[in-house]
Amino acid sequence: MRILLISPNQEKFPPVFPLGISYLASFLKDHGHKVQILDFFDENNAFDTLEKTMSDFYPDFIGFSLRNIDNLVFKVQKEYYSQYKIIIDFIKDISSAPLVLGGAGFSILPDEFLKYYDVKYGIIGEGEIPFLKFIEKYSRNEDIMSINGLIINDNGQIYLKEQRYDFHFLHNIQNYMVTVKELLDTYSSDGKRMISIQSKRGCNQGCIYCTTSYLEGKCLRLRSPKLVGDELEHLYKELNVEVIRFVDGVFNYPLEHSMGICQEIIQRNIKIDWHALFVPLLKCLPLELLVNLQTSGCKIVDFGGTDTASHLMLKNMNKSFTQEDIIKTTQRCKDAGLKVAHTLLLGGPGETIDTIKESLEFMTQVNPDALWVSFGIRIYPHTLMEKIAIEQGVIGPGESLLTPKYYISPNLKNVNWEEVIYPYAKAHPNWALTCLADTYAEWVSEITKYTSALVTV
Repeated sequence: MRILLISPNQEKFPPVFPLGISYLASFLKDHGHKVQILDFFDENNAFDTLEKTMSDFYPDFIGFSLRNIDNLVFKVQKEYYSQYKIIIDFIKDISSAPLVLGGAGFSILPDEFLKYYDVKYGIIGEGEIPFLKFIEKYSRNEDIMSINGLIINDNGQIYLKEQRYDFHFLHNIQNYMVTVKELLDTYSSDGKRMISIQSKRGCNQGCIYCTTSYLEGKCLRLRSPKLVGDELEHLYKELNVEVIRFVDGVFNYPLEHSMGICQEIIQRNIKIDWHALFVPLLKCLPLELLVNLQTSGCKIVDFGGTDTASHLMLKNMNKSFTQEDIIKTTQRCKDAGLKVAHTLLLGGPGETIDTIKESLEFMTQVNPDALWVSFGIRIYPHTLMEKIAIEQGVIGPGESLLTPKYYISPNLKNVNWEEVIYPYAKAHPNWALTCLADTYAEWVSEITKYTSALVTV
């Protein structure tokens, strides 16, 4: 069968490699299908390209990936899903091939998206096995209702088979990179080829706002370090990729797994720069790991889920680490010659002016190389944040979350929290205070400060 996979994302800041459909494409190719990826990221004539692709390739099935619903920015909101409707309507006009929606963004609100786009089929969560089964069963005119993860919109009536996480599958992903050669030149960092990879799926951290545990499961499923090493070696030696971004929810847990990946990079002499998200747990950043991180080419330890440095708010945000963990892990990384980044996500349950001040003052003491400060928590289904928001009357039970809705602590109502943050802007030029940005251009300017502070030589 001929399968066309479409990534409609055109958000340039930051550039995000379409990793999900790249894995999917490789899996489908391994099972004998002819696959083409159409990436709109750097496409100026999307509709002309789409029409030509349909005519030349003439797909039997079409997969459409919705990675992001919106930009998660409270003050400068930007949604993407309405733009995709124009593309989807165009696809339906020029092709009779079954259209299947998927991706992280779709999987959060699948029934709403199927109705909004008037599309019949979608896949929730991991798409490799469900999409393959859909293709096989649909082609043979067999019953598709038994496929786990498949959701069907039958004239507004939604049917869903229970989602299932395949604990064996990740150990069988092979050289998916053969499917993305044509995309590599589009994604770069400082002129170097850059790509994302995944060494595990699932997350057990339990952050109140995060959807990863719903999308990938709470149980961690690990790819073997050897298999990750094979992929990295292929990228480096065969495709000249120089910058790698691990998209794991947390890279340094479990510790033995992260150590194994570092060892594979070192032993194979893979000369890449790489970065990942880390949890600031002291027990998950021993000195031995830090040495291996530096030796293997890790340049930045990104504590992208710190979110708060207030003692009370660490508890309220359901964090697994303490203030002591934050300050000691940061210092350990600096001592090892690694750059360190933290994030603050202000406004969560129980947040007050005092807890905001506590977080900002604590980060002044910690002194990371870069700090990203945002405000307001996007409410998503299947999260503890949604439950809290309903309990506090921020949203109603069953209220649609397709249009972005944000949680802000009631303690901050009618309080000028911005006045508390303004003084830190001049004092810390390496802090990206995106919470103060009133326009998209200002938001980009703040993020540029953050990325510039993390530039390595």
